[in-house]
Amino acid sequence: GTRLVTNHHCVSTDFECANTYIAIYNGANYEQTTCKSIVKTEEDVEDPNDPSRKLDFTVMEIENVYAGEHFKLSGTLADVGDLIHAWVIDHTGLDKDPINLTDSRITEFECRVIEQDDTASLMMMKCPIISGNSGSPALNTNGNVIGVIWDGTSGNIDSSYNLDLRRELDEYGVATEVNYFREYVTKN
Repeated sequence: GTRLVTNHHCVSTDFECANTYIAIYNGANYEQTTCKSIVKTEEDVEDPNDPSRKLDFTVMEIENVYAGEHFKLSGTLADVGDLIHAWVIDHTGLDKDPINLTDSRITEFECRVIEQDDTASLMMMKCPIISGNSGSPALNTNGNVIGVIWDGTSGNIDSSYNLDLRRELDEYGVATEVNYFREYVTKN
């Protein structure tokens, strides 16, 4: 089967897995599938504001085998100063009345790594992550996954905020680095 990475705080139990529906774009339309099983889920510190937190990921196997294009995992870690592309899913329908759960867009932010060490998560600046962006990929300049986004500091804005203004905000994005989940994505 195909394996996907998201966050522990999004899907961490068999019940949540069984009730997770996924739409994968195949280049022409969306294919719907479901979470089949959790391969590995980990969260080292429950409090997302704890500065030592670095792990918040779930690797799941999905029901349908997906053979289309996908992101590859980076074989290296990010360094301070590296440019990172955060491709986040903005759930624009949550900010409307009435709520539309299927209305969304993919938004790209060019972030810079400001902190990278083995004692904390990957910290990125100019990375205005908002509620609902969790599980989005952080990509290096080669287009490979360097981490999975799980937090940010943009609590006072939502997806209806002007994108040009949002890109100028000095906000943080936080990701679990690829080295913590790579072995669970790669099938044995």
